[in-house]
Amino acid sequence: MEFDVRESGDVTIVGITGKLNTQTAPVAQEQLIALIDKGAKKILIDLDGLDYISSWGLRIILLAVKHLGAAGGKLRLCNPN
Repeated sequence: MEFDVRESGDVTIVGITGKLNTQTAPVAQEQLIALIDKGAKKILIDLDGLDYISSWGLRIILLAVKHLGAAGGKLRLCNPN
């Protein structure tokens, strides 16, 4: 899994490529929570390069949504396969 972070105005765009499963989800969780803790309020997760996502990977996205919502932010997904 690769995790590419870039900014576009006040939106943090996170590109995830490869597989988001039980092996890679903990790293994704750490990186998403770190972005939120650093003040990101609008996060767009680009799933275009994602080959596979397990239920554990979906859990990580849901956890990020809840964490970001508690901080007053929003998370959106784009390019799901």
